[in-house]
Amino acid sequence: MTTKIAILDTGYESYAYEKKLFSDKGYELSIYKGPKRNREQKYLLAKDAHGILVRELLIDDRALKLMPRLKAIVRYGVGYDNIDLNACRKRNIRVANVQGYANHSVSD
Repeated sequence: MTTKIAILDTGYESYAYEKKLFSDKGYELSIYKGPKRNREQKYLLAKDAHGILVRELLIDDRALKLMPRLKAIVRYGVGYDNIDLNACRKRNIRVANVQGYANHSVSD
C-alpha cells in the first residue's frame, strides 16, 4: 500500500519541490484542486492520507476524525492557529510548521 501525502491548501505557482521530494521517498502526492473554501472536499481528499500540508485549513477534532490514518501535519507558515494541537496530541499526530516562513514580509 502506498503512503499518501496531501496538499490541501494551494496557492503557490509550483509544487515541483514537494512532488520530487515525496516521489523520491516513495510517497504518493495528491494536491487539492477544487474551490479554495470547500473544507469538506479537502478532508475527503485526505481521508486516507498519512500526512497533510496546510496553510489556513481548520484542523480540529472533527477534521481529524475524517482523516483516521493521519500521522503528520505540516503547516506552510509559522504558528498553529488553525490546528488543534491537543486533538493532534491525543491521536499521536506530529505537527510542524515552517520556521522563518515569510520573515522578509514581516520585516517589510
